[in-house]
Amino acid sequence: MSTITLTMTDHAMARLRNEALTRGVATLEEYLQYLLDQDLRRADQRRLEAVLLERLDSGRSVEMDDSDLRHIREEAVARIAREKCTPA
Repeated sequence: MSTITLTMTDHAMARLRNEALTRGVATLEEYLQYLLDQDLRRADQRRLEAVLLERLDSGRSVEMDDSDLRHIREEAVARIAREKCTPA
């Protein structure tokens, strides 16, 4: 695990501590980690949406039925489960 040092005003630190307490987070470090995780998730979501839009515009459409969609959903769930089991 890596360490980062932040320098901020007393006012900013007080606001962060207050927000952490308000949200029920035990420590300021946990709250900052939560904020960073949320930001990274939003960035991932933006990239995913961009790729999906690019792919949507890139070729011909293919008709799919419920069976196709069920298969895609099962594959996605399996992939997510594998990624959760794989250490980063």
